Amino acid sequence: FNKGCYLGQEVMARIHAMGRVRRLTVPVSWNGQKLPSLPNTLFANGKKCGILKSLIVQEGEKSIGMALIHENGIDSLESEGLTLEGISEGRIQPL
Repeated sequence: FNKGCYLGQEVMARIHAMGRVRRLTVPVSWNGQKLPSLPNTLFANGKKCGILKSLIVQEGEKSIGMALIHENGIDSLESEGLTLEGISEGRIQPL
């Protein structure tokens, strides 16, 4: 008996049924002095909206990385930026 299921089948079926993905992987930059621990929770107006997954420190430039952001946080990312959990200064901005 070969059922024919595959890893991620439920996720793919949900995407197909909904017609869209609710989370986006977005390239971002970090302008703060203190480096965050990874992964780190992202906030927009005090509400959790995503996760900073990776960050590369560039000498003399902004640090860049990848974030997984819920569709509700994309507008905040583009307008005022997002904050990180446990770090008050600095903002996550779109790249």
